[in-house]
Amino acid sequence: MNCLSAGRERARPIRQMGERERMELRQLRYFVAVSDTLNFRRAAEALFISPSALSQQISELEQELGVLLLRRDKRSVELTQAGINFRRDAMELLRQVSQMVRRTTNQMDAQDVMVTVDMELVESPAMVYLLSDVAHAFHERFPNYQILYATQDSWREQRQSLLSGGGDLILTMGWATSLGAGICTRELAESGLYILYREDGQKPDPVRLLTQYPVMLREQSVRSGAQMVEAFERLDVVPELHFCRDFRGVLLGVFSGMGVALLPAFLQGTFRHPKVRAVPISCGEDRFHMLAGWQEKGSSEIYEGFLEELQAGLGRQGLPADPAQAAESLVGFL
Repeated sequence: MNCLSAGRERARPIRQMGERERMELRQLRYFVAVSDTLNFRRAAEALFISPSALSQQISELEQELGVLLLRRDKRSVELTQAGINFRRDAMELLRQVSQMVRRTTNQMDAQDVMVTVDMELVESPAMVYLLSDVAHAFHERFPNYQILYATQDSWREQRQSLLSGGGDLILTMGWATSLGAGICTRELAESGLYILYREDGQKPDPVRLLTQYPVMLREQSVRSGAQMVEAFERLDVVPELHFCRDFRGVLLGVFSGMGVALLPAFLQGTFRHPKVRAVPISCGEDRFHMLAGWQEKGSSEIYEGFLEELQAGLGRQGLPADPAQAAESLVGFL
């Protein structure tokens, strides 16, 4: 049973005075992994342990602390306020331990730069390869720094994590052109939306596609907001919506001809299927943006170096350095 005391949520009774603290760094790493994904199964896969063992470790950590870090049921996992605060401190401690070990063993005198990436971006194999190459090129340019990547489901979670000290940079995408007060924002790419569909031998008319096929959406998708509804209204259609648990489910639905998806051009690396085509859909003046953000008090010179490498990588992948030209890249690709 959960109870409240002095404004905090209790997980289990606090240990008695004099009891030995048994918290381990392993438990901190496990908790950070779960807080990154808010999904025990995915976190367990990344840690190469079973979900039940991971759940037990988190429960033991909560018992040691005497507070509830995660609210969880069969459908969702979310951080409590205590969990948000503990995550920030745990990540900082793990970073310090990592740097201490490297300095002590004289393996690498490098500082970590934590980059949190929108989950939908790394669903694209091409984007994963690109981010890996960018991290390598960045380290060659700045030998005293190295890039570490983490993922989160939405830009709101990314922004909250950044402002609470849970990372250095965020890479995200959406309709907004700014990530809000206190965050420096750089636009990396820009495009309109495209309807992704399996070729069916008929004219690729947006109205027909949206009327004939359901629109496949990822749960918590940033593209299920007001701008998408407005795009449908301009075409005078009310499509059927199907929600998938992850982006792979969306692509499987499209590749099998069971539905269509709405995606920006800069996810073109995901579209490699001989029968899949794309047609642009009008969103008026609205554009879709890939954005980078960091706290105003952050190390802008180092962050700018990383973003320069990323911008160059996007250009090599087929996205022009000028974001205004990026909308044409998908047409040439297909």
